Amino acid sequence: MDNVIGLFDQSLRAEGYRRKGRRWFVEKDEFRVAFYVLKSRFGAEYFVDIELTLHGSQDVDVSTRVDYWTGDVGLSFRADDPLLQTKISDFIEQQAMPLVRRLNADLLRSSEGAKILRIAYVSKKAYGFFEFEG
Repeated sequence: MDNVIGLFDQSLRAEGYRRKGRRWFVEKDEFRVAFYVLKSRFGAEYFVDIELTLHGSQDVDVSTRVDYWTGDVGLSFRADDPLLQTKISDFIEQQAMPLVRRLNADLLRSSEGAKILRIAYVSKKAYGFFEFEG
């Protein structure tokens, strides 16, 4: 396991997330929230997607880069960064966990939620569930 994945694993498991491959997930009332760590094809840089899967769905219903939802556009992690552990820890504590704590169907049905969903892939099922019009 490479260093970046190991550091995400350590931080997210400490927050109660379960892991499957490069995805860490937690169940919420209406859906499962997952963080998916992707490695760039062009080097040692990693990006993080956030995915929502409605209960009963087999596929991801909402997906985008987490930095689009947290306002830190361009956020990435480099395997060779000497401050990598601190950056991942800060990301989990200051951005990812506050976002997940706020996420629920009511938020995503609000005007703020509509803004969030407009910058994501949204399945047909999720359009109906969140009463969202793209």
